[in-house]
Amino acid sequence: MKTHKDAALEELFPSNYISVVHPINACVHDIRNMLAVVEGNASLLRMHGLSEKAQERIQSIENATHFSEALCSQLMKYLSLKAGSYELINLTETIDEIGLLLTSTVSKKATVDFELEQNLPYINAIPFQIKQVVTNLVINASQAIKNEEGAIRVSTNTSDCENFIDLAVTDNGCGIPKDILPNIFDGSFTTKEKGAGIGLSSVKEIVDNHQGAIVVNSTPNLGSTFKIRFPVKTNKQLEGEQK
Repeated sequence: MKTHKDAALEELFPSNYISVVHPINACVHDIRNMLAVVEGNASLLRMHGLSEKAQERIQSIENATHFSEALCSQLMKYLSLKAGSYELINLTETIDEIGLLLTSTVSKKATVDFELEQNLPYINAIPFQIKQVVTNLVINASQAIKNEEGAIRVSTNTSDCENFIDLAVTDNGCGIPKDILPNIFDGSFTTKEKGAGIGLSSVKEIVDNHQGAIVVNSTPNLGSTFKIRFPVKTNKQLEGEQK
């Protein structure tokens, strides 16, 4: 029986993307499981007082599993960034399509509130990638709240700057320390052992590819706001750019 989350996932992923990527995703999942077994057994071997040479070989095995895991992550990131094609979309309607998914990704103690302006001007975007960006920011917000009670707000509105649309995801979680804030969009930087979603570096890459901009305001112990600004587009503008 199809659940609300299953229905929401179908809205998030284009049908052609599912048919191609789902088998690959399943294979990557299996590979990661096998890598976990290899790494776990390598760690157990360390407990048997083996020779220095054997310890070096165990380290070599662990290094190889870590590298393989990184390759799996890069593969999924690449597939995510290549999915879909550009079209004129209403940002509010696009977020509405994944509302159920967003509420199901957060912790049970967190709530997701939507403040979405109706009748927004269009932006030229890849719908799947925009949904990925919003989903990832909501996942990050939920992780910032941790197991505490908290609130996440997703909002859209016409920007104060002419011909732009703003998207914001706000939480009242743990916030981001000032010394970490400049590095959060660096693909090689992370404070998490395991991640969910596409990562903030990919979020920024998607925003950049859409000629947008992203800024973060955060206060430790009070929360964070990720604000993205997209340029408004019309069919006439697109036709002019294509000439």
